[in-house]
Amino acid sequence: RRGRYASWRTAATVCAIATLISCGSDHTTAPRSGIIAPTLAAKQLGLSSAFDSFLFLPFTRDVQGANDQPAQVDLNGFTRADNVTGKLGVAWTWDDINSWTGTGQTGDACALFDTDNPSNGKANYAICVRITNDASGANVFQLSPGSPIIYSCGDDKTDRCSQPATAIALGSTTCEVVKTTDLFPGVGDDGQDVLAACSIDLAAIGNASKANILNVCSFPSGAPNSNAFDCIVTPGAAFFRIVKKTTP
Repeated sequence: RRGRYASWRTAATVCAIATLISCGSDHTTAPRSGIIAPTLAAKQLGLSSAFDSFLFLPFTRDVQGANDQPAQVDLNGFTRADNVTGKLGVAWTWDDINSWTGTGQTGDACALFDTDNPSNGKANYAICVRITNDASGANVFQLSPGSPIIYSCGDDKTDRCSQPATAIALGSTTCEVVKTTDLFPGVGDDGQDVLAACSIDLAAIGNASKANILNVCSFPSGAPNSNAFDCIVTPGAAFFRIVKKTTP
């Protein structure tokens, strides 16, 4: 198990570089000079045709590895897609698929965005998804009403949507939840993950010219301003930016 874990940590580092470069860049820009990252189509992730236009970057996997938190709140990875005009695609996975069968049991996670230009590394907006199981645990779905929710945030925290955390209009934002391949094969729970994918209407987050994903974290139910249970990258970690220079 230790050998498999180490190999996935190495792979996670490589994939994180590709995804986090995009996190620090314009949401509408063309592919970066000298950087060609493989992309994931919606069908590869098990998503419906509503997401067919999006091409997602490789997943940034949890820097703490698999099973670092209790199953209900354990996240495995996130990704983004910047190729659709006026939209931002974001997706993340929970490690478990059936931990939310009890009365009122939910899985709650939010993607945190910095839309300042220049970026200050603090969350201006969060999009949150809340999931639950049916009584058998065989099926997983979003709570309705109650998911998704977009919050405007206080712009002074890296790891949460600080006060005033105010629910705002979704615009044309939609999210869906499906089961997908485990991001830590042979190490994570169940052999599958639950994936939440969102098509975010950029008009809903201020028509941001930049939309940097700071993190995806799990939180207590309906409380994105609380201490996070699990974050996929270390809160406040610096992102890579690659600059190509040429000599005449």
